[in-house]
Amino acid sequence: MTNQASYEVPRYRLSLVREGSGTYAAESVGHSEAAARVIGALLADCPTERIVVVYLNGANKIVGSEIVAQGGQSGCSVAPSEVFRGAIVACARAIVVGHNHPSGDPTASRDDVTMTRAMVQAGAILGIPVLDHVIVTPDGGPWAAMRDSHSAIF
Repeated sequence: MTNQASYEVPRYRLSLVREGSGTYAAESVGHSEAAARVIGALLADCPTERIVVVYLNGANKIVGSEIVAQGGQSGCSVAPSEVFRGAIVACARAIVVGHNHPSGDPTASRDDVTMTRAMVQAGAILGIPVLDHVIVTPDGGPWAAMRDSHSAIF
């Protein structure tokens, strides 16, 4: 019998930390327009692109939100693991993803479509569906819902 080395393995505990509260433009997010109002309120006046995740319960009522990435004036990306980390800890039943285009043009880029496809696939595996990915512009300007313009992804 050989002596086996023992290793110290760290233990971790995840927790959800409340960093205050926000005022939402809708109580629930059952359609793209409500999602756009909420995302627009969360990302109002941001000079750079940011990606936000809105956590929903089984009735599509908002239970929280988190800004998961911040980029520059013309781009921002995020991995699905970063999008779903908080959703899992918050016991979200679904999510809506949103980001802003400071340029004022809500048209989805090729990178936006690729990122959305990856998030929808990850959500299907995790059992936390992505209901929509909404792109908003400054000052409540035009917005675009990826569910409407790229329905094949969903």
